[in-house]
Amino acid sequence: MPADLIIRSLTYDGSVLHTTINVALLAITTTGNAWAWRARPFRAWLPWLSVFVVMTAIQIGLWFLANAAGISCIWSALAGVALIQWQRTGAQDRASRLALAIAAAAGLVGIALYLVWLPPITTIAHLISAVVGALLYGAVAGRPVAHREFTR
Repeated sequence: MPADLIIRSLTYDGSVLHTTINVALLAITTTGNAWAWRARPFRAWLPWLSVFVVMTAIQIGLWFLANAAGISCIWSALAGVALIQWQRTGAQDRASRLALAIAAAAGLVGIALYLVWLPPITTIAHLISAVVGALLYGAVAGRPVAHREFTR
């Protein structure tokens, strides 16, 4: 039944620990990306929000097609996005760069944590998601754009 699958997937088969870790990682990576773009027009948000939507769809597809559980594809991809944004946006204010660095670091810590706890295939999936997120962001965002171009 789809409802059971969705509940199982969102709660990591009832694991409070894994649910807490993954929800925290999703919150940190989402907030870090959002904070970096807080003072920009909505169109500037579209590249990273596009990654969020696409990776959410992929994650849900994995629940149904591969019997996967969790939301780690989403936070891993957003960590990849944060890393690319951090690398591309040297002219941003310090708070934005710090938010992106925290988001990227949180993703890396999550990947390292699960490298220790779970089978290697999980780490491979996390790394692939981070790379896909970064590549998708790069494809949607195009060339790096200076802050002043968004404020005109």
